[in-house]
Amino acid sequence: MSLSQRIIELIEEKNVTAYEIALKTGLSEGALSRIKNNNTAKMSIKSIDILANYFNVNRDWLKSGIGDKAKPIASFITEECPEVNLELEKAYWEIESLQKRIEKQKEDYSKTIDELRGENKELIRENGSLENQVSTLNRELNQYRGNKTE
Repeated sequence: MSLSQRIIELIEEKNVTAYEIALKTGLSEGALSRIKNNNTAKMSIKSIDILANYFNVNRDWLKSGIGDKAKPIASFITEECPEVNLELEKAYWEIESLQKRIEKQKEDYSKTIDELRGENKELIRENGSLENQVSTLNRELNQYRGNKTE
């Protein structure tokens, strides 16, 4: 899907006209008309950013079609309060990092559990073997005691 096709899809989803977009974004109707005619070769990154913000979508997805369409949570942070934004962004990335660590730990624990199950099966086999040996020795001991008393 091309850039033009993604923008046209968003226009249809939002059910807006080129005129409405031009009024709200400051982009010219001519630029929007070129988009509809699949002529986005001269489209600037700034225009892509403006449209991504207007449609509330991920800029990278709009530009290239790669990644999620939904805007990342960190991009919803406003510019009105930079101190809070910085803290929110730090928290967001810390959460991302923790989620990755949790996934890694789940993998490690799964491996550990599988290894312990394997060891447990081996110990059960060994225990069964030892029980058999003890039974055999008890029989032999009883036979020996029986022969000694005769």
